[in-house]
Formats: sequence, structure tokens, C-alpha cells
Amino acid sequence: TPLGRLGMGLGYLGGLDFDAPRTATAWAWILTVAFCIPLAKRVAGGGLVGTLASTLCVGMLFGSWLTVSYCRAAFLEGWSALVTILVLGAYLKARDGNSWVWSLTCGLLWGLAILVKATYGLFALGAVGLSGLCDLHQRPEGVRPVAIARNVFLGAFTCLGWWFILPLPMGLDHGALHRATLVEYLTKAGDLDSPGPGFLL
Repeated sequence: TPLGRLGMGLGYLGGLDFDAPRTATAWAWILTVAFCIPLAKRVAGGGLVGTLASTLCVGMLFGSWLTVSYCRAAFLEGWSALVTILVLGAYLKARDGNSWVWSLTCGLLWGLAILVKATYGLFALGAVGLSGLCDLHQRPEGVRPVAIARNVFLGAFTCLGWWFILPLPMGLDHGALHRATLVEYLTKAGDLDSPGPGFLL
């Protein structure tokens, strides 16, 4: 995916070094942890509970051997986690104030999440979509889930439409090529065997 490669390539701004992509991924993971702190506080409702939630969140993010392994390697997981956290943060901002700016931003960021790594971008869609469906069912006071969903869709369509339909200045042929590449990638990802619980032990 284009933005994932660009993200790892940012490491070369510090010089042409073998560890440059790994350095960029590590920074992405550090930023992910930093953005998780206010997000965890917001979800927990603030106060002492919010502080405890953010502390536990940081501890789990820095203490998991799986995430530590990925953040030191030239993989896209760190970048995907960063964009996913930004998507969730923008969605909560949009939901709190019914802000069309934040909901549009959420959609644009979700489009970027797909362009970083498609499979992880779908996870972000699942989180935002599930929350929206719950709001449609429960109808919390002051929240307009249909308006939020409309703006999120508009933002995502703007971003993904540029890449998959008309990637200016390249043209329609490149858009078709990008769509074919995405379908091939998702097909291969679906054919892979899951490592199962033993992988985590």
C-alpha cells in the first residue's frame, strides 16, 4: 500500500541507514502510545478512572512482547495502529460535538488507514461502524449518527476515490490497476492460515 511504504521511508530523512525504516516504525509506535493516553481517558470518562485506564493502556502497549517485536521491525503494524488511533479520536470528537469537520476528518483518516494497510483499515471501519450502529439503536441525546455517517462516508470517498477511481494526475487506468492490486491482496490475505493461539504462547 502506498502510504505504508512512504511512512517507513520517512526514516531515511535521518540518513541512508539499514535501520531507517525500523526507526520510522518505532517512532510511529511511540506516537500511537502518546495518542492512546487521551483516547483512553476520554473513553473511561476522565477523572481517576480515566487516569488509571490510560496508565494501563500505556503499560500494555509498551509491555506486550508482540507489539515490541513489531515496533522494532520494518512492518506496517506501527503505522496502521497510529492511523487507527487517529481515526477513533476523530470519530469521538465528531460524536461529542456533532462536528461535520471532525466527522469529515474521520472519513479522510479512515481512507488513509486503508492506504497504509487495507486489512487494518477494515478494523478501524468495524470499530467506527459498530459504534454508529449502537447509536442508531440507542439514540443517545445530542448525537446524530446519520449526519456523522454521511460526513465520514464523504471523507472516505474523497480519499479512496482519488486512489482507486481517478488517481490524478495518472488517470482511470491507474485507478483500475490499484483496484486490481487491492483485490489480489485481500484474496491472498484471506487464503492465509491463522497462526492460532499457539502463536501467542
